[in-house]
Amino acid sequence: MNPSHLLSLLLLVSPFSMATGQPLRTVQSESALRLRSTPALHPKYRVEARLLLTGQRVASVSIAQEWSRVFQRAGHSVSIVQDSRREKPGLRNFDTVVRAVGLIDSKGAARFGKKSFRTTQLDELQTFLADLAANGADGPIRQRPTWGLSEAEYTDVLKLLSPPVEGDLPLTSALDCVNAIMLPDELPVTWSEAAQKLALDPAEFSEELDAGGVSKGSGLAVALSQFGLGFRVMPHHQRGFLLEIDEGNETANLWPVGWKNTDLLTKVVPPYFQQLEVDLDDQPVDEVLSAVAERVGTPLFVAHAALKSSGKQLTELRISRGPARMSPYRLVRSIADRHRLGIVPRTDEAGGVFLWCTTKADHQAWTTRFSDRGR
Repeated sequence: MNPSHLLSLLLLVSPFSMATGQPLRTVQSESALRLRSTPALHPKYRVEARLLLTGQRVASVSIAQEWSRVFQRAGHSVSIVQDSRREKPGLRNFDTVVRAVGLIDSKGAARFGKKSFRTTQLDELQTFLADLAANGADGPIRQRPTWGLSEAEYTDVLKLLSPPVEGDLPLTSALDCVNAIMLPDELPVTWSEAAQKLALDPAEFSEELDAGGVSKGSGLAVALSQFGLGFRVMPHHQRGFLLEIDEGNETANLWPVGWKNTDLLTKVVPPYFQQLEVDLDDQPVDEVLSAVAERVGTPLFVAHAALKSSGKQLTELRISRGPARMSPYRLVRSIADRHRLGIVPRTDEAGGVFLWCTTKADHQAWTTRFSDRGR
């Protein structure tokens, strides 16, 4: 390929994005083959249910007795009192106790926040109470925006994952990769049942990932994505933090592959918006993106596993663009639109920027996730 037909002043090979293809020595040991399963994250909660009678109902005693019998059949006790307006309805955790305060409305239904139950809905009520006992007032930890971490804990975890990756990460298996990244001792690794089944499988597209210089959080997220995996950090009531490897992509509630920068990208990566001479004639998209990353001065990473699951392979995609002046931003947008990809600069935990190429669906999920907050 003639470099003059690609991008003026661009190098065609980015040291950040292409695998060497050379055999790589595995780093897993015999002891490492024993994967640690994720333990229960907290004790089971005890549910204290309380219903407030509203209004001046003639049948208030009757409805209270009826709800008392319903809760008894559900296997839970409940206290029912007249609403004095001094008690606020809602679901709240108090250590290992969930206090569920609901209202009995004018139609005799019991309302706990957005949940409403009639006396005939015993099964639904039992499911609701069982969920409170298992997960507390805030719902399953894995589904929470910050996985049960308090604001202070979340800040601490970001700092723990901010140091840079040193050198290449092996993609001979997810286990090799996790062992090589040298995570801090404060973040012991556990594996979900689904992740354990994939832990020793090699990545299909490369044997190593040049992630040197990228923070450990984003570097690990990028590397695990090559296996269809990701991770999340959760608090444990006895062990501090746990870093759990799990199956999933960016549509799952896993640690994000990079963050949305709070500053304008024009300030963060100015070369991404500077005009270039472009002349492309049916050029491989992977080579064009590598050239863009080299010119902009950022690493390029590709979500190969996610692209494959959507029926795409970056090396098989082509792009043509007649002679024109445009910014790398506009060129990348045209590639993304043409092939239904998501290609944007993202920010790692230390503030470094990298270019990430994934499916349109995963990119939209990431965009939605950060639509109301920055990095």
